[in-house]
Amino acid sequence: MRLAFMRALFARLGLRAVTVWRGASIEDRLRPRPGRTFVSATFAEAIARDHYEGGEPEWTHLLVRQAVPVERLFMTYHETAAMNTIFHEAEAVLFARPHDGWP
Repeated sequence: MRLAFMRALFARLGLRAVTVWRGASIEDRLRPRPGRTFVSATFAEAIARDHYEGGEPEWTHLLVRQAVPVERLFMTYHETAAMNTIFHEAEAVLFARPHDGWP
């Protein structure tokens, strides 16, 4: 039901892909994370930049922007309005794909 809603919503908006961001500050080196189902991202560059700029200077910092097909969207902040009102994350939860380049 959720996926059908997402696809119908974005089709009605005429969108086949959306641009999402991911930012992180990692204490260790960046490593592949096989076997995961979801990747958390955001529609808001400012949120990703906040994550990117966090942490200690010697940590690994990354900022990624990517256009992803709507079919990869599992959930967005449109479905989680109560949480988005508090945290303003503009979240996009994506289905992970092996070797998709997302940390």
